[in-house]
Amino acid sequence: MNLFERWNNIIYLWASGILEIVPDSHRNRYSPKARKLKLRLIAKDLVADFLRIFRNTKFEKSQVWFLALTQNNYVALKDIQERIPGSVFVSFFRFRSTINSGTLYFNLPLKFFYHLIYPFALFLYSLKNRQRAIEHYDLLLAVNGSYEECLRLLKKSRPKAILFSNDHLIIARAMLLAAKKLSIKTYYVQHASVSEYFPPLEFSYAFLEGEDALVKYKKCGQIDSEVILVGMPKFDKYINHVNNNEKLTTVGIPFNLLDDLEVINKLVEWLKAEYPNLEVIIRPHPGDQRDLSQFASYSLSDPSRENAFQFLARTDGIICADSSIHLEAALLNVYPLYYNFERGEALDYYGYVRNGLVDFCKNIDELKLKIAQLRLAKPDIRNRAAFYNAAVNSDFYGQSTNKIVDMVFETINQVDEK
Repeated sequence: MNLFERWNNIIYLWASGILEIVPDSHRNRYSPKARKLKLRLIAKDLVADFLRIFRNTKFEKSQVWFLALTQNNYVALKDIQERIPGSVFVSFFRFRSTINSGTLYFNLPLKFFYHLIYPFALFLYSLKNRQRAIEHYDLLLAVNGSYEECLRLLKKSRPKAILFSNDHLIIARAMLLAAKKLSIKTYYVQHASVSEYFPPLEFSYAFLEGEDALVKYKKCGQIDSEVILVGMPKFDKYINHVNNNEKLTTVGIPFNLLDDLEVINKLVEWLKAEYPNLEVIIRPHPGDQRDLSQFASYSLSDPSRENAFQFLARTDGIICADSSIHLEAALLNVYPLYYNFERGEALDYYGYVRNGLVDFCKNIDELKLKIAQLRLAKPDIRNRAAFYNAAVNSDFYGQSTNKIVDMVFETINQVDEK
C-alpha cells in the first residue's frame, strides 16, 4: 500500500459520501465547505501538532492497549480492559479533552514536520485524486504523517495487542494500518450501531454485536477479519434493569451534535404544555460542547456522571433522531420513537426504521398520536433488538464481556496467519 492508498484508507468514511448527508454543523467539525472554516481547522491542527513536539510519549513494552479516542469508546471497552492483565487505556492527546485519569496519552510529536512537505504531497495526491484533494485538503492535512508517526510509536512501544472500539476516525485508521504493518494483533469491539458508510473490516478479530452489523459490513467490502457475534458487552450489567412499566410516564430526549438546540427546546416546551404530568428528561451527547444554559430549568441527564443505560433506566420511552441510543433503549424495553426534530423524513442512518426497531413519527401530529397511545399502554418491545444484538434469546445473554475476554485470552498468543 503506497502513501496515497493509505490516505484513502484512512479517510474512507469521510470520502464515502457521508459528509454530503449530514448537517453543516456536523460536517464543519471534519471538513467544512467554506474556505474560511477549512483554513481555521488547518491553523488549529498546525498549532496543536507544533505544541505536541515538546511532549514525550513513554509506554512499557508488551502491554495490551485499549485505544479509546472518545468517552463512548472508553465506556464500550472498560469492562473488558479490567479483566485483561497487563493492559492499559491509551488515547491521542488533545489539549481540551481527556478520557479519564487512568488513560495514557501518546502525542505523535514529529507529525508537525510532515506538514512542511504537505503541499508537495497534496500535489502528487491530486494527480490521481483531484476531486478529493480539492474538497478535503483540510482533512488530508490531519491524515498526513499520522500513519508514519503511529508506526514509529508502535515500533518503540511494541504493544502485545491493540483493542479498538472505533474503526473510522483518523487516528484509529492510522493505528490499525501501522499495527498490521508490524503484525501486531488487533481486535475490534463494536461500540455503537454501524452504517454502510463504514470502512471494510481489517482487524485480526472483529467482535460484532449482531447480525445487523455483519450484514452492513458485508456491504462495506471484503471482510479481512475473523468475525464473532457477541452481543453488547456494556449491556451485561443492566440486564436486570429492564423497564416493566405498562404506561409512558417519563420520556427522555437524548440529542446529538446534529440536532438544533432551539428545535429541542421547542419540543420540550410543547411536551410540557401538551402533557403537564409527563416527566421530561433531556440528555446531550457526551461530546456536546455547546452552551446548554437554555435547558437549565429542565431535568437534565449529565453524560459525564450518568451513562446511557443509567439515563434510560429513568425513562419509559425516548424521542430522538439518528442515535445508537435507540437500540440501547429497546434492550431495556424503553420505547424508542424516531423523530427527526422538524427535519421531516428519516435519514435512518442505522436502518432502525427500515428494520422495525423504532416507530417513526414524521411530524408532530404523528408524535402526539404515538405518545397518546403509549400513555394508555406501553408494549414489550425487547425482541425487536434481536437482529442487532446476538445475545438476546441466547445462552450467553448478559455474558458478552466474558465471551470477548475468553476469545482474547484464547487467541492473543496465537501466530496471526493473515
